[in-house]
Amino acid sequence: MDLSGNGGRSFGQLHFGSAQLGDCRRTDRLVAVADQLLRHPQGTFPQKIPDPAALDAFYRLLAAPGVTHASLLAPHYRLTHQRMADHDGVVLLLQDSTVLDYSGLSIPQLGQVGDGHGRGYYCHN
Repeated sequence: MDLSGNGGRSFGQLHFGSAQLGDCRRTDRLVAVADQLLRHPQGTFPQKIPDPAALDAFYRLLAAPGVTHASLLAPHYRLTHQRMADHDGVVLLLQDSTVLDYSGLSIPQLGQVGDGHGRGYYCHN
């Protein structure tokens, strides 16, 4: 009996299985990587994906034409929006901002951060 409400699908299948990446093998790889990252949320990609062939395949996926941040996240966004629309009650959207302080670098595009003496930007997740 599946109590997760996912119809027996893994996290990767549910959130990324409908990604349009130009080749179904890319979508399959994305699903596999999402499930692997969920099992190992800590550390670097080589720590999360210890098999060298699988890690190389992941890096090839990210470098492939048509594989963009938007194309990877599109099915997850659709699922999230659908779940929000289907919910009858209040939906809370939690967010976080992080200060990225690059005061030691000479980058003119950086803005003021912190107490007014720092240079960097606010990363809003």
